[in-house]
Amino acid sequence: MFAILMLLCCVPVWAQFTIKEIRESDDEFTCTFPVLQSASQPEIARKINKILQMKELSLQITPTTKDPLSNLRSEATYTYNLASNNGRVFSLEIMTGHNGAGSHFQFRNYSFDARTGNPVNENTVFYPAAQVNVRQAFYKLWKESIKAHLKDDNFGEEYKRCLAEAETMTELPFDRMTITDSGFNFWGRGCLDGASWTADATIGPYTLSYDQLLADLTPDGLSLFIGAAPSAVAMQQSLIKGKIDNKYPITLTFTSSSDRGELKGIIVYDKFNTPITLTGTVTGNKVVFHEMNKDVAVSDIECIWDGKNLNGTFKNVKSGKVMSFEAVKI
Repeated sequence: MFAILMLLCCVPVWAQFTIKEIRESDDEFTCTFPVLQSASQPEIARKINKILQMKELSLQITPTTKDPLSNLRSEATYTYNLASNNGRVFSLEIMTGHNGAGSHFQFRNYSFDARTGNPVNENTVFYPAAQVNVRQAFYKLWKESIKAHLKDDNFGEEYKRCLAEAETMTELPFDRMTITDSGFNFWGRGCLDGASWTADATIGPYTLSYDQLLADLTPDGLSLFIGAAPSAVAMQQSLIKGKIDNKYPITLTFTSSSDRGELKGIIVYDKFNTPITLTGTVTGNKVVFHEMNKDVAVSDIECIWDGKNLNGTFKNVKSGKVMSFEAVKI
């Protein structure tokens, strides 16, 4: 009734997991269900498989399972798309549904920490108090998408009414989220009702990179993109928060370092959340780095790192103004 096929062609060489697919297809039902395998992390693969199978199949597949897809046959189509499969994140989207008196499809997204097999959601990656910032960023993208479709030949009036409603809002909850290699995809409410939903250009996905949301991330959330800090006192790959001149909140991280002490990183001013590239050097506990505008340094930052705190001075290159720089590892 079903066959298990290994699809190595679908798995990049850097993937954490290989995928075997349980496939079934006939005139009434087409299904492709993923089963993870890993030679290096078999327990984690089994953990993720158990979660997906219990959520989607309402059973756990074992060697004696005769019909693993039995609970899916109420729908005509069941398939999936991988969003990320690396050493830190495994994520995918499930699509299931049927056509008949309209289009009836559902989409579900799953994200996992590929290092532990634990599910990851907005409460894992974003601070609770910062989630409003994520909803506001999502809302801005959604609103711009509505504006881009006001002259749509078929649904222009619907989009105009939707924009009028959007003007009364400041944030937008997202219905679904998935984690990708470099950030997040979000889906939310659309502007079209009923059978027109398949033509709705405002549902999503909307993409935000992790550095665009750096100020809102938890340390665990950041580690999904750049890896965990190598030690409790390491500065590299840590989430660091503080203030310039005791009044400008900032968030930064050093994403990489070389054996020669060269640093690369990102800083955002929390009010704006616009990523700015950092380059610099570390010598012992002395850290010298710069905000960059393309290839031009716009600030000189000199600090001492004590394993927890990054304190020193910030100099605006253009004005020459020198201010305090105080930050702490989160």
